[in-house]
Amino acid sequence: MDRDETAVDGDGEHVQHILLAIDNFTRKVSEMLDSGRAMFKDLGAVFEDRLSR
Repeated sequence: MDRDETAVDGDGEHVQHILLAIDNFTRKVSEMLDSGRAMFKDLGAVFEDRLSR
């Protein structure tokens, strides 16, 4: 294997690492959005309950 092929292999590993980082970031953002959505739903229910008293 010559130097150029080794560089290409290293680049492929680097790209794979970046793709995994993007996937992890996307998953965390999705979890935070779901959590925020649930929080607002709960707050809305509490707010409506207090208004009806």
